[in-house]
Amino acid sequence: MVGMWEAYKLFFMNYVNFSGKSSRAEYWWVRLINFIIEFIFVIIGIGLILGYVANTSNFAMLWYGIILFMFPSFYGLVILIPGISLLIRRYRDTGISPWWLLLTVVLPYFMLVLIQFNINNNLFVVIAYIIFALLTIANFVITILPSKKEL
Repeated sequence: MVGMWEAYKLFFMNYVNFSGKSSRAEYWWVRLINFIIEFIFVIIGIGLILGYVANTSNFAMLWYGIILFMFPSFYGLVILIPGISLLIRRYRDTGISPWWLLLTVVLPYFMLVLIQFNINNNLFVVIAYIIFALLTIANFVITILPSKKEL
């Protein structure tokens, strides 16, 4: 079984490795570490911004807060490609074709864009959100499936 730091090291070592497989532990350890990193920087950024609001004499604190608050976005760009490759390897490990990512990951976000253009049509928005939720749940279920045994 892959440990937390080993999984994170493998995450960056396999930066553009779209072949092979990734275990359930490897996938979820990386997701946990990435969440913690982003959460810490958001909390610190919010704290610095609130510190500036409470004490308006320190203008540098505001800029540090804004920069730290934006760090998760920059970090998200850094981990975008290895995250996609990890997800593809995880799908392959469960025995599901990585092409299903188009349905379970890409389509929900495409539907969110469509919702922005159809705000006046309430029925479409409700149906789109239901489909978004179902496809997101399907992606989650696929990532928690056990590894498929080789024959």
